[in-house]
Amino acid sequence: MKDYKSYYRELARNNKNTLTHNIVLAAFKALNARSNSNKLDIFLALLARAFTPVTNSTKLANGVQPYHKVAALLSGGRWYYSNGDIAETLLTVVQSEISDDAEVVKAYRELFKAAFEKINGVSRLPETHYSYVFVDPNLSASQRIVQTNHATIELGYELAKQNISVKELHLVLCPLDSSEELELVLETNKIANIKFQEPDLGNQITAIATWPIARSQKGVLKKFPILT
Repeated sequence: MKDYKSYYRELARNNKNTLTHNIVLAAFKALNARSNSNKLDIFLALLARAFTPVTNSTKLANGVQPYHKVAALLSGGRWYYSNGDIAETLLTVVQSEISDDAEVVKAYRELFKAAFEKINGVSRLPETHYSYVFVDPNLSASQRIVQTNHATIELGYELAKQNISVKELHLVLCPLDSSEELELVLETNKIANIKFQEPDLGNQITAIATWPIARSQKGVLKKFPILT
């Protein structure tokens, strides 16, 4: 079996690595990882690190999947590059550049198939998540910081209790002008949240932090302005 990492580095030095090579490299690393972690999980994590997902709201609304190019190749399809050349299938690359041993090729085929099903199923590649934190804009600047921290600490505590880890979590800060309106939006869209009530202010709700949501869910909260 060839050392694909060395082969890939040579391709990269000559700017000859393609989307196909990048996917095969991730598969090679996953299948040869010494970690006891699930090979599929390792492969998906490597893909998420290597490829930037589509984030254009218009494209997503028109049905384009965040990792549509990757999914096209994983499904056994082909993909046209901007230079007009058509990509080799992943298994062709495996056979010609790693090994043509039947068992080796079978391992890659099964990994590609499982990854494609995962990406196109309920679970997708790991992606950036967002937590919207709403804070009472009538508080002083220092109090807004304090109340925001209270809410995010409570959120982190709840996530840890449920053993939920979000590696790519971005915080978005918004003014809490109407807790009733916000709660209606959150309830309608089934977005879990943490409310912080300040004892020193008569248990008033001073901040609300949403559970981490995917980029595709952000649209329902776009009506709320960002706090500046």
